Amino acid sequence: MLICCSFSAQYEYKISIGMCNSMDNGYNTYVNNINGINDSFDSDYGMAFDGSSSSRNGLDLGISYSYYLNQNIKTSLSLLYRQMGYRSTINGSYYDSWNGGEYTQQLSLDSKINLNYGGVSAGITYVTNSGFNVSGGVGYLRLTGGTFKSEGLLYFPNTPNNSQEYDEIIDVASMNGDSLNTNQSNITNIVLGSDDASFYDSSANMFTYIGIGYEWGDFNIDMTYSMMSLYAYTEEDWDESLNGLSISIGYSKLIIKK
Repeated sequence: MLICCSFSAQYEYKISIGMCNSMDNGYNTYVNNINGINDSFDSDYGMAFDGSSSSRNGLDLGISYSYYLNQNIKTSLSLLYRQMGYRSTINGSYYDSWNGGEYTQQLSLDSKINLNYGGVSAGITYVTNSGFNVSGGVGYLRLTGGTFKSEGLLYFPNTPNNSQEYDEIIDVASMNGDSLNTNQSNITNIVLGSDDASFYDSSANMFTYIGIGYEWGDFNIDMTYSMMSLYAYTEEDWDESLNGLSISIGYSKLIIKK
């Protein structure tokens, strides 16, 4: 809410609702690197993969309390609920010729990671006299619920009876930092892009954010970009970060104490 009067002690309460579009940049890079792989090591052995990834659109809720340091600058403390994650598809084939025999494997996977967080943030906002604002700050999110779901098929054209269907749902929130350990862990690791796939850092995360917005009367619209580390991988793997772009509308109430 824009302040247009002489400055005195001023507080503001705000509730907002919007959508968060999120993507794991490290994993997106991994999938893009998979796309187009076609390695023929020799005439007897090789592989070919392609993949694609997409973001998740989730709910973004916030309740905040702000204190104005002066007419144009306010500090804020917020409670947050945010849905984040991503989706990927990976298809590939592997062939091997040994002792006169031909062995081929074909892999097709469709995977989703949905992560729901609750947390807090603290920041500072500069509001111009015309109602536009710029903000930035830090926050902490803790996983309240999440699932890793993957469906697919490992197909052996030469021996169809050995083919395996893959259908797994993992409750991420209950893992408490444990690495994935399933009968089909190799496929799971392909999905997550790591030989040491762990959800250790998904349970609690610090994040930073920047945003812009516009306020008119008691209503406002905000666009915020947040950057959060996600998974704990080995040093040989990339740095993971789950980034989100949120657009929300809000209603605020200003309280002036003279």
